[in-house]
Amino acid sequence: MKKSKFNLLKVFGLIIIISLLSACSYQENHSTGPSATDSGSFEEVTDREVADKEMASDVAKEGSGIVEGEKVISTYFLTLETLNFEKTRDELDALIKEQKSFIENSNIGYRGFEYSKNYRYGDFSIRVPKENIEEFKLSLKKIGNITNESNSKEDVTKFYQDTKSRLQLVTSKEKRLLELLEKAVKIEDIIAIESELTNTIYEKEMLQKSIKEIDEKIEYTTLSLSLVEVRNFSNTDKADSSLFTRLKAAFKDSLFAFKVAIENFIIWLVFALPYLIVIVTLAVLAIIFIKRRKNKSY
Repeated sequence: MKKSKFNLLKVFGLIIIISLLSACSYQENHSTGPSATDSGSFEEVTDREVADKEMASDVAKEGSGIVEGEKVISTYFLTLETLNFEKTRDELDALIKEQKSFIENSNIGYRGFEYSKNYRYGDFSIRVPKENIEEFKLSLKKIGNITNESNSKEDVTKFYQDTKSRLQLVTSKEKRLLELLEKAVKIEDIIAIESELTNTIYEKEMLQKSIKEIDEKIEYTTLSLSLVEVRNFSNTDKADSSLFTRLKAAFKDSLFAFKVAIENFIIWLVFALPYLIVIVTLAVLAIIFIKRRKNKSY
């Protein structure tokens, strides 16, 4: 019983060495005889682990065919004004379908009353194929008024290289553990190998997921769009616009202000109409009463 416990502790100790030893040299003449079920099997894994790490380092130095700056994640931020939220939303959906894009997430709500109307807004995170992003932005100008535009770029080339190299290393480790598992006979050895194999497979899946996410973010550019419903478009003309353009804009703003004033007066009139009727009625009755009193006095 004591011997079994000692062997089990020895097995776990050697597995820990697999993950910790990174500076040892590879033993080319190491024996790999048929007795693969004893603790010597795990020492073999340790030596090969070091060799694979050195190989992965060489692969990373050579670049693995990846040029610095090749893996870049781009994100664009736009604010789009609209006079009719529902119409522009339908046009946006059609544009997304046309450009083979998709909405990753969205948030639509009301931003409050203005000129007696409750205006709406929408925040959209849109994924657009990187080769279609410029055409997509140009098409947005046809369905609304762009008031703000910015972008950011993140170079993830080095992180991508490191992740790929680590994945190669973990894959090699998984393969060796599977080979040892096939040859293992002792129960304690099988349990120890399966435990380490489970951790290795989990790490491999996480690395594959990370690489996939990076590839998706590169292939599909993120467009963060704020769609805002307004009463009237903002004046986005440049400061050095011609006199005619500025006069045209001033006249347009004046007409809009006059229109709003008329609408507000009509709304106020409708609101005050019951009170006006009561006041006028009382005034008429008062005039009639006063006239009758005067007639009686004569």
